[in-house]
Amino acid sequence: MNQSIVAHQVQDHRYRNYDVYFYGDSILIIVTADPEIVTHWITDVEFDVSFRDVVGLDIEWRPNYGQTQNPVATLQLCVGHSCLIFRLLHCHSPIPQSLVTFLDTYTFAGVEIEVDVEKLERDHGLIVSYSVDLNEAFGLVYQIRKNAGLKELCSVVLLKEMVKPAHITRSRWDYRFLNEEQVEYACIDAFVCFEIEKRLNTSGYGCNWL
Repeated sequence: MNQSIVAHQVQDHRYRNYDVYFYGDSILIIVTADPEIVTHWITDVEFDVSFRDVVGLDIEWRPNYGQTQNPVATLQLCVGHSCLIFRLLHCHSPIPQSLVTFLDTYTFAGVEIEVDVEKLERDHGLIVSYSVDLNEAFGLVYQIRKNAGLKELCSVVLLKEMVKPAHITRSRWDYRFLNEEQVEYACIDAFVCFEIEKRLNTSGYGCNWL
C-alpha cells in the first residue's frame, strides 16, 4: 500500500495532528478551525529557509445536488512536507489576517485552480492573487495541451498513482470533524499539487511568468 495515515495524540482541542505517508514521503498535517493555529502554521512556513513562495492548494465542499451550491468547507495548503487543513465552515472567529495576507502574497498551484479561487472568494471573501494551473504549466514544459485531472497529472509527472475513492470524494466535508480517510485524501491532493509544480518548475516552466 502506497499511502497511509497515523494520528498523533494531541492534548490541545483546537487542532488534530496526523502523519500521512505517500510513496515514502511523510507529510505532517494540522487540521483545525482555529485562526491562531492557522497563523502559527503560516509563521512556520514563512520562516522555513526552503520555502520557494509556491504553495499547493485544494479545497473541498459538501457535494452539490440539484441547484444547491454548498460553500467551501475545507481549505488545504501544502508546502514541502507540511500541510494545513483549515475547516473554514467551523471557524467561528474572523478569518485571520495572516491567511488573507498569505493568499495575497504567494503563488498557489492546483488543477483548474481558477475554479477553486473563484469559489473561495465567493463563499468566504478570500482572494488568491497569484495562481498557476498545473495543466498550463504541464503544457509549457511538454509542449502538449492537456486537460487532465490531478490523478492523471500525478501519474504522468510524478509517476505515482493516487487513490481517489468516490465515497471520499463525495463525502460530507462539512461535518464538524473529518475522519481519517478524509484527512488523508485532502492532504495528498494538496501535497501532490505542490510536488507537481515543483517538478515542472525544475523542468523549466518557471513561475515568473505568472
